[in-house]
Amino acid sequence: MRALPELIIALLELIEAEVRALRSGAQRFAVTLVFLGTAGVFTVVGAALLLRALYLYLLIVLIPPTATLITGVVTLLIAGGCVWGARRLSR
Repeated sequence: MRALPELIIALLELIEAEVRALRSGAQRFAVTLVFLGTAGVFTVVGAALLLRALYLYLLIVLIPPTATLITGVVTLLIAGGCVWGARRLSR
């Protein structure tokens, strides 16, 4: 007769432990997502700064329309490389 209440208590303790473990895992997952999001933002900003530096350097040597054209082509090549890489990974 005492076995059923003990079984229920043990089950509730197990559920409580599993919820604690799940909460800890969810928190680690959320922190990981924040770090990845931050890294993504910094990557985009870094790429934009590199393209801006390329443009400013080309302005010294070329006229503005040509510098803009070359910077735009480089930007499209980078974007195309990203799309190509994503397609290869998705196969």
